[in-house]
Amino acid sequence: MLAFQGNNHDLHVWRDTLALDRLQFHEKEWVMGDPAYWGGAKCITKYPMKKMCPLFHRPLPPHLKCNCPKGRLPFEKTYNTIFDGYRGRVEKIFSQVLHHRAFKG
Repeated sequence: MLAFQGNNHDLHVWRDTLALDRLQFHEKEWVMGDPAYWGGAKCITKYPMKKMCPLFHRPLPPHLKCNCPKGRLPFEKTYNTIFDGYRGRVEKIFSQVLHHRAFKG
């Protein structure tokens, strides 16, 4: 489904671009994306927050509600910290290139 009318969510634009074969990836090549790209083909994103029920209790009967906090497991926190470091560095480099005096009129 190509959705070019109006404003498109980033993930729709990403999927449409891939569907039109405008980008070619090697087998082990991926892109780092913000949470908007979660679930996109060839996109790596951070681990989202989720209910921490498995750490606190067994599955509850259907009529009971859980009030466990949302969070991330330790390995997910470590991964997200490393991800933020790489992504932040890439953003900084892009900013330095885009705002370089060579590109100013």
